[in-house]
Amino acid sequence: MKKLSLIKVLFAALITVSFAACKNAGEDIKVVVDMNIMKYSALLHIADATGVAPQNITLAMGGAAGEDIYEISGKKVFTVKDGIITLGLNPKVTPTTDHEVTYNVIIASAGYKSMTVAMSFKKGELQQMVNVTLEKITPANASTPTTTPVVPVETAPVTTTPTVTTPVTTTPVTIAPVTTAPVTVTPVVTAPVTVTPIVTAPVTTTPVVTTPITTTPVVTTPVTTAPVVTAPATTTPVVTTPVATTPVVTIPVTTTPVVTTPVVTKPVTTTPVVTTPVTTTPVVTTPVVTTPVVTAPVEPTPVRVALDFTGYCTNKPNLKVRPSLYVFYRKKGAAAFQFLGFMKDGHLDANLALDVTYDFQITYAGQSYTISGRMADTSYSDSFNMGTALCSTF
Repeated sequence: MKKLSLIKVLFAALITVSFAACKNAGEDIKVVVDMNIMKYSALLHIADATGVAPQNITLAMGGAAGEDIYEISGKKVFTVKDGIITLGLNPKVTPTTDHEVTYNVIIASAGYKSMTVAMSFKKGELQQMVNVTLEKITPANASTPTTTPVVPVETAPVTTTPTVTTPVTTTPVTIAPVTTAPVTVTPVVTAPVTVTPIVTAPVTTTPVVTTPITTTPVVTTPVTTAPVVTAPATTTPVVTTPVATTPVVTIPVTTTPVVTTPVVTKPVTTTPVVTTPVTTTPVVTTPVVTTPVVTAPVEPTPVRVALDFTGYCTNKPNLKVRPSLYVFYRKKGAAAFQFLGFMKDGHLDANLALDVTYDFQITYAGQSYTISGRMADTSYSDSFNMGTALCSTF
């Protein structure tokens, strides 16, 4: 802790300057603290193979410059929060072209293999981010410690590539036309019906010959009347000759019976209509499989946004802190944070989308601070409560 006496001296000097700047000693004194005291820093992001940060991670510094490595708050207490911690180099130590500052970070967590990560600070490389993956203990590796040289990850500002939505191309389905065999219908041929005309023999009627009746005329003999003789008269009886009548002989009329030749009608032979059944090939329609068009939401084009964050203390209303820390971000509601960039003296330029709400996270002295805000413009300013415990160190 003695090596950081310079930090306290610088902080005291800053406050002294602030006091001296006041024209009236009775006015409220505003103290703004810039935390960029350790110029060289390194962020460690520790997780397992699934990306989950192990619990209760402990760190120890070793190697040539292990004594010159501190947590970014200037303490030798290395508390890892959500797998994140920022290490800083004692400002009294400066890397040179011929001399890198090398040190080891020994990482341990229950249920995981301990790991030693070889790290270094090179001249001019003020910030670096190192991803460390811990390996779970198995019977095969339980007794084998791991030493891993680490290549620092470049910490250039993250450029968010706009999401390009590739339109879904639906291949049209070609349905082959259904070919129906033409139906051949055999025409019905009906043989003509021959009807034999009915020949009726003429009826011969023998005329009735009637023999004329010969009537013999009645010859009446004149009656001779004798003179009346007084003598008793003798009366001659009148003899009437009977008329002989010839009987009428009627010759019966002989009627020749009419012989009617029966009409013989030939049966009409009807050729049955043979209808060839129409064979219809069933129309097999290949179902059109339409791939649903999944249109990804169109992401707004990122623009350069100026972020300015200030920490404040409720127990010290006149104190403002401008952090120099690594910032992570995510869209509101997303699960995981991503690295955004390094904020120096409370300022960071980053590529963000307008009209989108983001969560920003920084970690300092074992505590995480989250700031949420909607990017309505190309500049965004906000403040966060640093907490009484942290503020008491200032």
